[in-house]
Amino acid sequence: MADYAAFFQAQAEAQLKRHGAVAQLLEPLWKVRPESPLAGRAAVMAARSLVELNQPEAALQMLRRVPANQLPQPQAGLLLARATEDSGDALSAAARYQGVFYGYPLSDEAEEAGACLARLERELGEKYPPVLPQARLERARILMEGRRAAKAKEEFERMAPLLGGLERQQAQVRVGAALYHQRRTEAAVEWLRALELTEAEADAERRYYIVASYRRQDADEAMYSALDELSRRAPNSPWRLKALVLAGNEGLVRNDPNRYLPLYSACAEAFAESADAPYCHWKVVWRAYLDRRSSAAELLREHLVRFPSSEKAGAAVYFLGRLAEETGDAAYARRLYGELQSRFPNYYYTLLAGERLKGAVLQRAGSSVAADQFLARIRWPERNQSPDFRPDAASAQRIARARVLAAAGLEKWAEFELRYAARNGGNRFALAVEMAETATRRGAPEVGLRLLKATVPEYLWVPREAAPRSFWKLAFPMPFRQAIVNYSKQRGLDPYLVAALIRQESEFDPQAVSPANAIGLMQVMPATGRELGRKVGVKGVRVSSLKNPTLNLNLGTYFLQRQLEARNGSVEETLAGYNAGPSRVPVWKTWGDYREPAEFVETIPFGQTRDYVQIILRNADIYRWLYAADPLPAAEKADAEAPAAPAAASKKTQSPTPASKSKTTKGKSSATRKK
Repeated sequence: MADYAAFFQAQAEAQLKRHGAVAQLLEPLWKVRPESPLAGRAAVMAARSLVELNQPEAALQMLRRVPANQLPQPQAGLLLARATEDSGDALSAAARYQGVFYGYPLSDEAEEAGACLARLERELGEKYPPVLPQARLERARILMEGRRAAKAKEEFERMAPLLGGLERQQAQVRVGAALYHQRRTEAAVEWLRALELTEAEADAERRYYIVASYRRQDADEAMYSALDELSRRAPNSPWRLKALVLAGNEGLVRNDPNRYLPLYSACAEAFAESADAPYCHWKVVWRAYLDRRSSAAELLREHLVRFPSSEKAGAAVYFLGRLAEETGDAAYARRLYGELQSRFPNYYYTLLAGERLKGAVLQRAGSSVAADQFLARIRWPERNQSPDFRPDAASAQRIARARVLAAAGLEKWAEFELRYAARNGGNRFALAVEMAETATRRGAPEVGLRLLKATVPEYLWVPREAAPRSFWKLAFPMPFRQAIVNYSKQRGLDPYLVAALIRQESEFDPQAVSPANAIGLMQVMPATGRELGRKVGVKGVRVSSLKNPTLNLNLGTYFLQRQLEARNGSVEETLAGYNAGPSRVPVWKTWGDYREPAEFVETIPFGQTRDYVQIILRNADIYRWLYAADPLPAAEKADAEAPAAPAAASKKTQSPTPASKSKTTKGKSSATRKK
């Protein structure tokens, strides 16, 4: 652990501005084996002190001791530029300052680099190194995507006269794009329509932003006309692809198949190799299925053969199985459901398939040569479904070091050590478990959950039996279990559904605050919280009190109970309303003659809401599997079995259909925020 001791001591000396001691104190750090994860930070710290001591050459040497990809940027880049300038090489320093200014425009270092560049440009005159047009455009693009559209617009306006050809026209178009991102939509349309361009790709970008602007203005005919013109002039441009998806989505949320089907078809066929093609093709497939067209089965098979890595591949297998059941081919259906179970563990449709396989007809079904032949045509992606949870020698060393740090109360540094190991070839599953256990031991299971998901994002592809039960409890923790069980029982709710919802909404962080200002475990908006408080007899509900887990659960479960009652116990509809707002669900229910809840869920036009419903139902199934046979500790059980307040609840409310999806996107909005 000599590297940590050296680093902390050197850091203290640097903070005391005793720069002469810093580099020497760090010497033990370079000799540690395995190599220290602190090396990049240490090199920057030492170089900064050496620059302060007016030893630029030594600072440059210090920065070269560490591979460039391990140096923290843009801090290292700025130091490198300063040391280069101090050593007398102003020309090279200017190029390095440019790397910071144009590559990291959202950073504080970029502002300092910009001031240095202005000075060097005056000093160097004609010798000042020219800036590549793409670097200028990239800087402004990053500013625009970083919600600095006004600043980006200024830079596009400033650079356009300095550029020529395609780059100049792109800068002119992006002035209009910046106006669009500022939500100055009318000004954007006016600017973009006035441009006369000769470069095809710049003109395609211009036309895309015109399409997007008309969409925002609900000017449908103008939008489709602009899209037709874009398609005619630039049929193979990625800007046409973006416009097809944009306009297709607009037709989708309005449930206008006559509008969106041709657009999604064009996306899937004209851009078959793009990342958007599987999404577009699935929208065509799903409409055919929902309309009960005879082509639905062939389209489902086509989707699997063309896009075996599609996130909808599992859905395609399931609904192909449902069609086989309807035609009486139980053997074909059984084979498909079995494939779904083996290739898509912990997936919404896999759980539904498991329920189908319990039926007597499918249990009696034999083998299916036709299903075997079809499945053999699919080039499934390779996935590791049998990870090794035993640390290799290098990972074991890192774990031992992390435990020393944690024992010293340096939990954040312990996590830092383990993350470094995971990024540099360590056994990620073993390291993820160690991170999650470390955080859980210090009373922060929500941090452990986040670390685990970030370290092994593919964990849901692992079958339940292929991982230790302790791993699943780290991935699906249940803190506040006593209160969850208590309030669920009072309100006739499934406690595992409540836990699943909390995991998706806040990851069990009682201090969680969303961008929309929803608060706490169940993400209750302050105004909604005050209203709910009056209904349950709690006065003076404030923002701070919503961070109290018990109060938040009290209000959140009451709201969930009321929503379930309003939806006649439909868990799927309730969750959709919780995420997207209750008013949308009645509209979506009219979009099809749904024969099972899964058809309603798959028809939800908002991807976030659709994922949200499927994820929570999956989570509930895993929570039920993990904890149903795991009794509460005695003290918790006594509280959880306290007399429950009377509450109406249907059987469907108490036993929701087990279901889910492998994606783990955290929910961003809820009905409590829309209420």
